[in-house]
Amino acid sequence: MATVRRMKDGNARISTSFTYNSVKEIQSLNLPALHRTHSAGAASVASTTPSASPSERAGRQAIPRDEPCFITKRPGYSLAKAYLVNPVRKDRKLKNAVESFLMYCHIVYTGFNLNSASNLIPLDQTLYYTLDKLGFFAITCSKATLLAMLDVVKEQNQICDEREGMYNRNFDLDAAPFSNAEYEMVILHPDHFLPAGSGIAMHTKDPADASRLVPKLYMIAGDGALREGIESTSPRFSAFSASHSRDIQHRVNPLLILFRLCQEYRELVDLTESLVEELYHPPVVKAAARFVTHSMVGGVSRSVDDDGDKGKEGQDEDKDVDMNPTDKSDVGTGAKKDRTDPPRRKGGRAGGKRTDVKYSRFGEEIPDPGPDASYEDTRDFFRYILSGRDSPLDRRDEAVLRSIGLHPEAQDSRGEAGSSASHVDPQA
Repeated sequence: MATVRRMKDGNARISTSFTYNSVKEIQSLNLPALHRTHSAGAASVASTTPSASPSERAGRQAIPRDEPCFITKRPGYSLAKAYLVNPVRKDRKLKNAVESFLMYCHIVYTGFNLNSASNLIPLDQTLYYTLDKLGFFAITCSKATLLAMLDVVKEQNQICDEREGMYNRNFDLDAAPFSNAEYEMVILHPDHFLPAGSGIAMHTKDPADASRLVPKLYMIAGDGALREGIESTSPRFSAFSASHSRDIQHRVNPLLILFRLCQEYRELVDLTESLVEELYHPPVVKAAARFVTHSMVGGVSRSVDDDGDKGKEGQDEDKDVDMNPTDKSDVGTGAKKDRTDPPRRKGGRAGGKRTDVKYSRFGEEIPDPGPDASYEDTRDFFRYILSGRDSPLDRRDEAVLRSIGLHPEAQDSRGEAGSSASHVDPQA
């Protein structure tokens, strides 16, 4: 906070003091704690804000302080936590429905929460913003990992079909190909991601000293790929693995990464879409959709809410659904009651007036298809929800996307003659 102090000689000067967060020790990186007299001694850099829910704090605290950026492998105190499947913050019923849908499709373990560490990756602040807010790049699994996981999912689907749906798919996330999954960056807008020939440093272990890192600069090459030089023949940024410093139950779930990939990237997208189609196996999706609709409208899911208490709205002991299978990968089939239309969500705020949401972050809004929808409509709706596209754009997001010509409304207004819109300050 700045203030004006009057000195002994009668002159006045500006005095500025800062309130720093306390800095915790990271022993594995030989970084001692910092105790400063001008530090407020408030929350740790590694902790969350006081407004964070218990499940948010638990998820973030399950990620070790020394875990580096998921992509660049640079450790540090300033890393942000990015969600793979975005949580629904203002609609607890929908949040529980998404979590239950993932569990009943056997994609996550029983007891999964969207704030769980397995749904979080640490990212450098710039990468976090360009991924989560701007969509300049995406992350998917490597070709080899996608092919291996596709074989496993198809095999489990075949068993499910042979047993006429009376089978819970079993994806052992502690075993290959899930535990040793490799990932790749998909650069969707190369010139926006690294403009004017700028680069990004990726880090590897120093062969001569494992305690140190060696940075290597990558840039956008002529073919739009991330390479060591501008030539299309220079080495490309290769597939990378997740850090394994977490406890097993908190490690990144590679299946969740598939749901946020935008559909703009040739072979990897085709493979990702093939694997996602297998995960959305019709008998499994229908059973999961029946349970989710019942839990949102007719009864109450027994998922634990953000405050650590079970939901109370519309609670009826006779309508509770068993959400406690004995095995971590053995998820129940849910209640099979008649469904009714869940309540529709309202639109966002634009220009000071309440309006329906026409666009979300990367595409048009897909409305709830209702209880009598086809498998395809149900699948598309939950794919839309899981991709994080249920969150309306805020004013800053819209300003940034309009200023670079990526907002759908901005594209519509440009026509064939090109855009005449002036740059909008995203900080406004």
